Amino acid sequence: MNETNTAQEMGYAIGGIFGCVLVIVIPVLFIVSLILAIVKKSKAWTIVCVISGLLGLGLIGTSIFFAAKGISAAAKAASESKILTGPDGQFHLDVPGNWSENNLGSEDASVQVGNLFREEYLLVIEEPKADFEAGFTVSDFAELASGMVEESLAVGNRGELTELTINGLPAARCRIKGSADGVQVVYLNTYVEGANHFYQVMAWTLPSKEKTAFPIFEKAVGTFREGDAEDEGAPAESEAPVEQ
Repeated sequence: MNETNTAQEMGYAIGGIFGCVLVIVIPVLFIVSLILAIVKKSKAWTIVCVISGLLGLGLIGTSIFFAAKGISAAAKAASESKILTGPDGQFHLDVPGNWSENNLGSEDASVQVGNLFREEYLLVIEEPKADFEAGFTVSDFAELASGMVEESLAVGNRGELTELTINGLPAARCRIKGSADGVQVVYLNTYVEGANHFYQVMAWTLPSKEKTAFPIFEKAVGTFREGDAEDEGAPAESEAPVEQ
């Protein structure tokens, strides 16, 4: 994956700002020139009035066209998905098409992706099972890893762990809320047991975006699988809803 989607969104944002400036300037110029053309009966101001009026009409049409195009492109990207693969090909999951690789500040993560404009972030950390005692379960791993996340947050609050199965792999999930660098964040963390690894899939957003982001996180993590990237991922089946 690359930064194409992020660059496109930045381009839309810059273009939007420039368009807003023109939307303000041209109508003002039209009104001023119209008043001066009437008051002074000036041919020059009449010409300026006509030109600014035509530019205004053209701007309105252009704005409508590009706004519709941008909305359509964003909706298409969001509805499509792309396969995210770990560096060693050990795991795969399908993520939204409007996500791209980002540096989320984790040196241990195998992959780090998200959408900066939507405040949706996800990373995956692999831990070899050989590093843990025999009989160490995914629930044990989830308890350990989620506790570390909770401790790293200011006033962290961890919900109960929920056991589930993701494409035949034992897993556990919990919601964690707290503050990081003065900003409130809420995590939907999923812990998966593979053949030779434990996986910590951390997904987070702002509390105000939780209702929108969490279903997206659940859908993406529900496609997590080991092995062939072409294998179809099935939605995770949880025994209980995530504790709010």
